[in-house]
Amino acid sequence: MSAVNRKFSIGIEKQGMSPLAMKGMAEVVVDISSQESNIIEELPVREFDWVITLCGHANETCPFFPGRKIHRGFDDRRNLQQRLKQRKKNLSITAGCGME
Repeated sequence: MSAVNRKFSIGIEKQGMSPLAMKGMAEVVVDISSQESNIIEELPVREFDWVITLCGHANETCPFFPGRKIHRGFDDRRNLQQRLKQRKKNLSITAGCGME
C-alpha cells in the first residue's frame, strides 16, 4: 500500500491574495492570480499527521488538531505593518525633541 501525502495551506481568516505574492510568483512565471485564500472551515479533512503554523497569530488562535504541531514563526504582515507605523511615529517624535 502506498502512503498518501497531501498538503493543505490555510489561514485563520480570509485575507485574499497578496499582491506581493502574485508579483513574486509572476517573476518565476507562475500565475497565482486565480487562487483564493482558504480557511480552516473549508478543509476537506480534519485529521493530520502534522500541523505547521508560520505566524504568531495562527499559532495562538489555531484550533486543536490531532497530530504533531510545529511552529516556525515570523512576523504576521498585519503586526509588522502596525509596528513599522509606530516606529515611524516614534522616530518623528524623537527627531523633533529639543529642536525648537
